[in-house]
Amino acid sequence: MSHFLLKTFILIQLVSTIGFATEKEVKSLSDLIHKQMFVEKKKARQMSIIIDPLYADHDYGYQLKLKTFIFHDKSKINYDKTVTIDSSNQIDIPITFASKPIDIPVSLTAECTQKTFPYSSPVEFSLKDKAKQVKLPNGEVLKLTSINRRSFKFETPENFIFQFIAYDKKGTPIVETSKNEFAIAKSDKQNPLHKIKVTLKAQVYKKPLMLSLNFDSVYAKKLDTLPSDRFFTREDISKRLTPPTPSIITDEALNALNYQLIDNKIVLSKEKQAFSFKDHMNIINDESIVLLGKAYIKKLSATYLEEDFTKTIDLSKRKETLLAILKTRILAPSEQLKIEVTRKANKDSQTITIDDEHSLQVYFNENHLTYQFMKNEQVVQLSDITPFAVTFEAVYNKEGIALLKAKNNCYWGYPEKLVISVPTKAKTKVIDQVINLQKLTQIQEDQLLSNYGKIQKVAQAMASIHSISNFLPQENNIVFAEDLASLYYLNQNDSKVTTKYSLELVRSDPKGLADYKYQVMPYMGYYITVNNKIETSDSSFDDIQKFESSKDFSYNGDYLDFIGVKKKDWGLIAIPVDPTTMPHLYSNYEQYYKFFDKQQDAKPISVWKSGWSSL
Repeated sequence: MSHFLLKTFILIQLVSTIGFATEKEVKSLSDLIHKQMFVEKKKARQMSIIIDPLYADHDYGYQLKLKTFIFHDKSKINYDKTVTIDSSNQIDIPITFASKPIDIPVSLTAECTQKTFPYSSPVEFSLKDKAKQVKLPNGEVLKLTSINRRSFKFETPENFIFQFIAYDKKGTPIVETSKNEFAIAKSDKQNPLHKIKVTLKAQVYKKPLMLSLNFDSVYAKKLDTLPSDRFFTREDISKRLTPPTPSIITDEALNALNYQLIDNKIVLSKEKQAFSFKDHMNIINDESIVLLGKAYIKKLSATYLEEDFTKTIDLSKRKETLLAILKTRILAPSEQLKIEVTRKANKDSQTITIDDEHSLQVYFNENHLTYQFMKNEQVVQLSDITPFAVTFEAVYNKEGIALLKAKNNCYWGYPEKLVISVPTKAKTKVIDQVINLQKLTQIQEDQLLSNYGKIQKVAQAMASIHSISNFLPQENNIVFAEDLASLYYLNQNDSKVTTKYSLELVRSDPKGLADYKYQVMPYMGYYITVNNKIETSDSSFDDIQKFESSKDFSYNGDYLDFIGVKKKDWGLIAIPVDPTTMPHLYSNYEQYYKFFDKQQDAKPISVWKSGWSSL
């Protein structure tokens, strides 16, 4: 090709590019905007078309004149508004339905009049630049034709808009204009020009790009199937730091896990190093931890998860602790199953096989997506297949952008692909460990463990007795028994009572001695009985109001004078023989403990307000 023909070809291409849009450019822009659109219901007669910011940091933005909405019934709503779409703006286009039924439009016609350059950097000119030209990033040339202390003039490319800002020597703006020339009037006492900054703002199309933005392929046709009432900005979940498939812990690493004392902290460790769950968030760690000391018990449901995903118990604020009992059952998956399901044309549902018995059934319906787990063609919960929860779930549109889910399994956009990650095939590690924290002798350690073992057995016995307390004489919410032994002796022919309340337990109640003539013997170091007082929130003790029974009760032919208390004031308590080393216990629907400096037969008016703790 000759130099003349080559130059002519380049010139034709340049003119076409800067003045007129190609069919490819129109389609590309339509597709780009289409990716960012979704619908939001506002009020009974109003909805909005939302256009998200362009997800990538596009070098360009676009100025659109929105023209006409076209609906399924061929009706139209004219709309005249100019908007700018770029990476930093979200556009809200409200539509009010005055008379026609509310509906999602089929399409919106628009004209793109300008391509904007939101990230364009300014070019600086000074008085020394008498004649200077700069090639802009888009290939165009900006030429300074004259500049002095009172005026400037530039030669700019056709169909481009620039911003010109002139400054004085101190950096104070003198003028800001889109015109390519400026002169300070003779009568104006303005400071002289020192420099000028020029920024490319937009390219004006000689002939606007005619766009028709399609809604049908993205949104359902009924508003009641669409998310409403809340505003969402869609998020690209694929950019999150959480990995879609957490790592599988090896058998060797799992078996090496135990608790270590490191820097005055109890730490779940592997080979004397703190173990991090960061890459193993698919592990289930079911812990039970008890801290023991002299007249001190603290039960924890779990260790504390630190910012680095290690699990610890800080002992610096638990100085009473002498011993720690740690029981843990760790479940870890042997496999991490990643399932990807892509929408297929003319196929609303798909079935994905998990194993010989289980499968995943996925349903696509316009902007809805649902799935369910199956076992032998019956719907089951995920927990019926694996003890683990889904570790990753995302729904993507055709462009790979993750969509946010709203009500009724609707998504802001058109679901194209489901990705979920499910841990399976559990393996187990059990830790049953005692850590001596204060260099106790073996005798001291054994005593602490023995005392706690007794507390657990007494608490279990109290829970069993409390479950049959309705067998005590009672009427009109009054319990007619000042002792607990009556529960046994008045029901000794009923196996429902005697199987849960043995004579060994009965004879630990000192209050039944007068009526039933037995030798009082503590059970596991405790007297198990009922309360005479109520501990109020300020740790004072009030006597219980008592009522005489209107019924006659007898035992072995002798009439018993029963005194009753209101059911709400009745409580089952265990009083330790030695309160300096063992706590008092109280049974309600749960079992609680509290240390006192002497024996008390009072139930708390409120376990939390009175400082009792759950066992």
